[in-house]
This record gives sequence, structure tokens and C-alpha cells, in this order.
Amino acid sequence: MTKEREKISALTAAALALCAAVSCAIPPPPAPTDARAEANGLHEVTVSWTAAGEETSHEVTLAEAGSGADAEPPVVLKTGETAVTAGGLKADTEYTVRIVALRAKGNESLRSEPCEATVRTDAPAVPAVTGLAAVAAGDARIDVTWDALTVCANADGTPAAVTYALHVSDAADGRYAVLAEGLTEPAYAHGGLTERTAVHYAVRAVLHVDGKTFESPDSAAVSATTDAAPRAEDPAPSQTPPAGKTENAAGNPRSGAGSPASPPPAPKQGYAGTDVAYEDGWVCECGAWFPDQFAAENHVRTIRDDAMQKVASGEITGDEWQTIMDAHSGFKSVLWDRPTMW
Repeated sequence: MTKEREKISALTAAALALCAAVSCAIPPPPAPTDARAEANGLHEVTVSWTAAGEETSHEVTLAEAGSGADAEPPVVLKTGETAVTAGGLKADTEYTVRIVALRAKGNESLRSEPCEATVRTDAPAVPAVTGLAAVAAGDARIDVTWDALTVCANADGTPAAVTYALHVSDAADGRYAVLAEGLTEPAYAHGGLTERTAVHYAVRAVLHVDGKTFESPDSAAVSATTDAAPRAEDPAPSQTPPAGKTENAAGNPRSGAGSPASPPPAPKQGYAGTDVAYEDGWVCECGAWFPDQFAAENHVRTIRDDAMQKVASGEITGDEWQTIMDAHSGFKSVLWDRPTMW
């Protein structure tokens, strides 16, 4: 019995030695050749190669070139084909691609020498912002709005972030400076301005994707002007000549003692063809009389400013504003001794 056991042990040892010898005789597979890698957008790469020999199993590794501490782990793919598509890659990033052929050896795989290629994923194209508009919101503020930018995704599928930088200039062809940046909403209230201040605006989008930033070109510029500051209402112009003036035989007021003069009637046609004479002073195109030039100028200025505010608020149209201004387009001096004003 002992001899039989010894014989079996000897045979077993010989068989194991033979298996080991055969296993060691299996060489590694030849390396694949002609590695090619092409970006398919921001986050995807297609890799292809030519197999050497009869191996049908390959391993593809994509690692960030010059990987540092903040690099993502390599992407490792196994395939029975000679091409594979890798996703989930960072935008505008260079990758080193290594391809090896695999040959089974018991529970392990023999690996060929690698075949390498490099590829860079696409960078996002950030379009110029559209829909920029600026509207005066009083005499000290301008409200600026624009269309929100539609964004792409990060490599992990989360939405990329977009911020905006608003630039201003005091002239359309002037140099623009940053007014506000890091804006997360497509709107900005530009306050602290003075009345009747013209400001020119342009906006730029900044896309934040996969830890990198990409800027758009500047938008088309727009401008707006703050409103005139509100002013106290001027007193109604007097239509009564000063006391101590009388009318002549033709009904025109004249200098001299006597009863107070009656208020002059309104002119029939403003400057053109009127037969009304007034006390010494100034008269507006609309027929209002004033004791001096300053009062007449103030009257016309007030009418103009009020009309401008109504246009800005939409109460009246531009044509209606022009009609108002035509009726108050000027004023003239009036002399007592003329039988008529003109």
C-alpha cells in the first residue's frame, strides 16, 4: 500500500511539472498597431486600432495627460472588438490612450506591449449673448436685461454653470470697462447715475464646465439715457399786464396813469397773423405772457421736460411730443408802442 501511494505522488508531481512547463511556454500576445483616437464632442472619444495576431480581447485605458493630484481616475474599457467609444471625459482635455492585447493564461491574462495615441476633447463654443436691452428707470437708474444662455453639461452629467460680466462705456466706440461680473441672473439694475446720463452696455457670458472657464465674445452694444430729474411745477404764467397801464383807442394797452389794464386776450394764431398786443414783456408761441425773458424761458423749459418724461413713460407718443413742442417753440419781446405785436 505504501508503494502504491508513493507511485501516485510521483505521477502527480510529474503532471504538475508538465503543466507548469506548458504554461510557462505561452508567450504574451503581440502588441496592436495603428492606434487612432478622435474626439466626438466635449465628453466622448472614439478609439480604434489594428489587432496583431489572433487576439480578440483588448484593454483600452484613457488617462489625463500629465495627470496631477486633481486628475480623474483613468477610464478603463475591455472589448472584443478593435474599436471602442469612451464617454464621461472632461471637456477641452488631452488624454493619453493605451491599448493592449490580452491572452488568457490560467486565471490570469498575458498583456502585450501597449500601443498609444493622444487625443483632446472638444472645447465648448460659447455664443455671444443676445437680447441685450437697456431702459431708463428714472433719473438715476438704468435696468439692463438679456437672454439667458443655454448651457451644456459637465462630464458627470450635472449642468454647467453660466455667469455674466456686464461692461459699460460712455461712448459707443469708447473703451468698455467691467461694471459687474459673476452675475448669475440675466439682469442688472445700474444705479447711482445722474440725470440725462447716456450709458452704453455690452455683456459677456462665462461658461464654467469641468473646472474650466470659457468666455463668449461681447454682445452687440446697446445704450440708454437716464430721465430728467423731476422739477417743481412753475407757477402759471400771468396773463394780466402790470398795474398802471391803460389801453389805447385801438384797445391796445399803453403806458401811463389810469385804471389797471385788462388782461390781453389769447392770440388767434400764435406768432402768425395775430392782432393782439401785449404789455411790455415776453410772450410764448402758445400765447402766454411773462414779465421777463427768464420767466418765458423757464416756461418753455418746463413744458419740454414734462413732455420728455411723458414720452419716456409711454403716456404720449413721439408725434404728440412734437406737437407740444411746436406750440411752445419760442417766445418774443413785446413793445408797448406798437399797435400790434407783429
